[in-house]
Amino acid sequence: MLRTSIASILTVFTVTACYAQTASRDAAAAQTRQTYLRLCAGCHGNDALGTQQGPGLAGNPWVRRRSVASLRNVI
Repeated sequence: MLRTSIASILTVFTVTACYAQTASRDAAAAQTRQTYLRLCAGCHGNDALGTQQGPGLAGNPWVRRRSVASLRNVI
């Protein structure tokens, strides 16, 4: 009985921790998307494939080769 209770408690904690991580990741992704739409989409497009005002970012090898610090300097 005690083992079953401990296993049940561990399961609840594990599920709760996994949900919290997923919710946190989802919230961060939503915030990132909103920031992109507000600051970048006007030139690079809502889909990041580029417009006449700015190059595509999605799948762009130049962007992929850069470090985060380098990209921040460009921006």
